[in-house]
Amino acid sequence: IKSTRSSLESYREILAAAVLGADIMAPPPPAVTLGAVFRRWIADRAAGKVWAQPAVSRFERMVLPAFGTRDAASIGRADVVGMMAMAEDHGSTMALAVVGNVRAALNHAITVGLLPESYRFPAMKMKAQEGRARFVTVTEIQRLLRAIAAHPAPRWRAVFCMLLLTACRHGEMLGLRWQDIDAGVITFPNTKSDRIHFLPLTSRMAAILDTVPHESYRVFPRSPQASSGAWVQVRARAGLEDVTIHDMRRTWASWAAQASIPLLTIKRCLNHSGGGDVTSVYARLDLETVKVAMDQVASRMEAAAGLTFLDVVRSGGD
Repeated sequence: IKSTRSSLESYREILAAAVLGADIMAPPPPAVTLGAVFRRWIADRAAGKVWAQPAVSRFERMVLPAFGTRDAASIGRADVVGMMAMAEDHGSTMALAVVGNVRAALNHAITVGLLPESYRFPAMKMKAQEGRARFVTVTEIQRLLRAIAAHPAPRWRAVFCMLLLTACRHGEMLGLRWQDIDAGVITFPNTKSDRIHFLPLTSRMAAILDTVPHESYRVFPRSPQASSGAWVQVRARAGLEDVTIHDMRRTWASWAAQASIPLLTIKRCLNHSGGGDVTSVYARLDLETVKVAMDQVASRMEAAAGLTFLDVVRSGGD
């Protein structure tokens, strides 16, 4: 039951609309659903972005079933808490990503006129995850590489080895196209940082890519979900259940630091900003320094594991 105050406010709104010439007897416009708002955000803002497919996957699995048909303008604090509770089964980082995507979609809906400017996403303090420090150690690298070698699918053996060699993000690797590999350079045009990322095509990387069949314009035409499923099998076999795919990127950085590679070079390899803007011209000219660093880290990993990356890819899943 509405309070007297809220009833008066509603009456004033109707009266004001009538004064402005609105047809107050007309049925209200259909509600814009959260699902429609999210799809519009993806269509407008995520074209060609590497994060689009994971964002859609998260939404479809964790938000759409319970909230997808809800009026977007009615999404409140209790709904956001519910979304976080459902997503936290997959970790706090996943929960923050889900809610962050929903917030961005709703804010975009206001910008394009799907929601009234009066709508405000619920103000909440979301606990930030403590910085993750997990990486594969010198005593664990052999177990990991042997577990990758034992995987029956050669494509996943190649993907996981390339992730360890390049230190690039999972989505960037799965988005790699054959046309992005040319003249000894690998180009990642769509990255999380929105900066084109150039990496040298080292001899190890080239040898691994030579084993991959040209079945598509993409080098690894598979979904992140399929890749994640293969990774779960690998880490279970290695006894490293707490190691995520993204931890391979962190592993490269940690091994590089242990090899006394300069921090600026490590940042360059990871496509992190530092010491000012890195232009695409400079990034290409600096590839020799990056190549030396990547070869150094790869050699240390192979020495610790007692086998080469190419051995892992060619193992035949034995």
